[in-house]
Amino acid sequence: MLIYDKVLEYAERTPEKIALIKDNQKINYRELSLKIRSISLNLSQKFSAGDKVIIKANNPTNTLLYLYGAARANLVSILIKADLSDKEEENIIEKVGPVSIIESKRITINENLELMAENINIKANDQLLKPKKEDIFLGALSSGSTGETKVIWRDHQSWTSAFEIQKEIFSFNENSKLLITGSVVYTGNLNNILQLLAAGGTVVFSESIFPRHWLKIIAEKEINALFMVPAHYRILLKEITQSINKVKSIVTAGSKMDLETLKKLKTFFPEAEICEFYGASELSYVSCAYYEELLKNRGTVGRAFPGVDIEIKNNEVWVKSPYLAPDYRPQASANDLGYFEGPYLYLSGRKDNIINRAGNKINPYKLESVLKINNKIAEAAVFAVDDYLKDKLLVAVIVKTNPDLKIKEVYKYCRENLKTEYLPDKIHFIKELPKMKSGKLDRKKLTDILKF
Repeated sequence: MLIYDKVLEYAERTPEKIALIKDNQKINYRELSLKIRSISLNLSQKFSAGDKVIIKANNPTNTLLYLYGAARANLVSILIKADLSDKEEENIIEKVGPVSIIESKRITINENLELMAENINIKANDQLLKPKKEDIFLGALSSGSTGETKVIWRDHQSWTSAFEIQKEIFSFNENSKLLITGSVVYTGNLNNILQLLAAGGTVVFSESIFPRHWLKIIAEKEINALFMVPAHYRILLKEITQSINKVKSIVTAGSKMDLETLKKLKTFFPEAEICEFYGASELSYVSCAYYEELLKNRGTVGRAFPGVDIEIKNNEVWVKSPYLAPDYRPQASANDLGYFEGPYLYLSGRKDNIINRAGNKINPYKLESVLKINNKIAEAAVFAVDDYLKDKLLVAVIVKTNPDLKIKEVYKYCRENLKTEYLPDKIHFIKELPKMKSGKLDRKKLTDILKF
């Protein structure tokens, strides 16, 4: 299956069904199909199969249309944020070598669909050389927590082979109205958008950073499904004052959700099935867990996702699955460390974050985990800085839940709960940890803030 196949099918079966909503703009499946066909024909006349195009994500609906259209023309899309610096954009251009850059906000899409349908030779359009499921359609940008951008090339099958399984696990269907907050450049958002449209559902976009606006959309658009990173759920919960029963599905990923947030979600969304999944840009889906499993197996990232074979080699998580990006088959690791307890996978840090300190190998994840158990601490991040005398200093950066928490209390808590080699040398309080679009910690920005 290709990423757009089901969308075109639904255009025939339920043409008037609304597919995309952004603000007051609505696009039904018939309109979506016509626009995909129009764009694919236009692009195929300008470029050759396999050419790479950069799409600047100014408008999520237009960005999605051009992604679909480019895929149908057998082109490879690289989505980038519209607010990238010139240097960042030049770096990506150098990496991918695009034949064109599409500014999605500047390209006019003909709204007179009847006229457009007449003007397009649909027969010729349908005779475009159809891509194969093994063809690359996307260059997904991934920077990890270090900020170094890399491109993960995705073929159709690496995503579409999971669509039916996602539909079942996430409780998505043709009646789902999914709210997406944040950018479509984040592959977690993009993947769930494409999957829901393949299921015949409706995607509602909010580019606002304000949770009050999200709540307004949930009420006005009758949203019944949510996908957000944990950080977005946390700020959403600060604005909720009463339970919302219409939401039936809540999905999260990007970073581990804390139990307090998890329990609050269930309180305010009592009818929702809550599912957390763990994955990586290279691996796609690895594991998943539902609310009750997350409560009973504290800290787990869940059981293996259907179709995934997980193996622990030298404490490192290795994955075999049909969802791997082509360059990472047949088996790959995202450098995460982990272990099993029964069928449940637990992560214990990253291979590339291990700190060699005075002959000891320190896993900062262990210190972070101990700190986060303290109910006066909301979040914690640990990293090392060079020191002339001690070689490496351990620095703990903490977000407080209790404003009265003092640094000396944290030191005392650490001495009572950690081995000597894990004791932090410095402790800093911070209002919030800098995060990337995926919800993962931006370690580079954190060190810049603290001027290390």
